[in-house]
Amino acid sequence: MIQKILKGFVLGLLLFVFAGYLWYLIRRDHSRILYVKTCDHAGGQGLKALSKFVKGGWLHLGRHEIQVFSYGSCMFFQFDENRGTLFYGVELTSGYIGAVTMTLTELHQLADSIPANTGFEKTLDYLSVYPRVAPSSEF
Repeated sequence: MIQKILKGFVLGLLLFVFAGYLWYLIRRDHSRILYVKTCDHAGGQGLKALSKFVKGGWLHLGRHEIQVFSYGSCMFFQFDENRGTLFYGVELTSGYIGAVTMTLTELHQLADSIPANTGFEKTLDYLSVYPRVAPSSEF
């Protein structure tokens, strides 16, 4: 009798841990840091790294973020897979944040078409063809 209760408790605990781990994978923000020699030509590298990082599939993992660093913070790109929005800016605390509506396929196509040594300003020119959205306060 005690063995059945103990067995049920252990199986319930394992199920709880497994469900908690799946919830953690789904809801957490996925971040990576990309180190470059200089910030001058790192915009294309950041978008290409973000494109490789965001794989898509049936399990939408939420936000994917690439922060580009040299001798300090250069820029960041963040793709919110659930809303289909690409956020970008000089650095997270600068207040300069832009956002465009973009699908996952468009993100991969843009990353394939942009040269790796493209600077941030030129990257903004590439992003200007996509519809802009106002960044939300929950960024």
